[in-house]
Amino acid sequence: MNLSNSLLFSVSRERIASGYTDPLMTQTVVYVYHHSADGASGYVINLPMTKAAVDEVNHELAFKGRYVNPNRLFVGGDRSLTQGYVLHSNDYSNEYTSNVNSAFSITQGVQVLDDIGMGRGPDNHQVNFGFLTWAPDELETEIEGGTLYNPSGRWISRPFEKKYMFNNNAWQEGVDAIAQDRAKEILGKF
Repeated sequence: MNLSNSLLFSVSRERIASGYTDPLMTQTVVYVYHHSADGASGYVINLPMTKAAVDEVNHELAFKGRYVNPNRLFVGGDRSLTQGYVLHSNDYSNEYTSNVNSAFSITQGVQVLDDIGMGRGPDNHQVNFGFLTWAPDELETEIEGGTLYNPSGRWISRPFEKKYMFNNNAWQEGVDAIAQDRAKEILGKF
């Protein structure tokens, strides 16, 4: 199973995973950037930063003459939280841009922030701080379940669809689509 260029939808509506509150496990959509026998990495695409975090980021950027729209700041995961990545539509590129798929790219560095501020940036974008990683077989276990704290599975995978990018309702729309697909599958057996 290779999940590169796919989406993961968390199965939890509650902010409780493994006995503690975990916002990365609640109504979360993850874009899986890379998946191989060596592990996986991805970005949470629908977890806005808290107001305190937004204020801190914009305070730091203000010293450099930059500002980011608070509605565009997201937590990308729990690794490298001080590293920012701009996920954006493919209508923008600079020397630090990596094209991810036909729907979006990732750009690092401050030039993209300057270009956004000057109106020369991508049409759609979000600034993610951090990313997610999984060790070999860890993601498969989280999907299938079977751990002490997660007996039933943590994620439902789905092929990538552009409509979930830059979408505040991505989780609900994705879960609704998954439920409809499952219902059709079940009803098709009768």
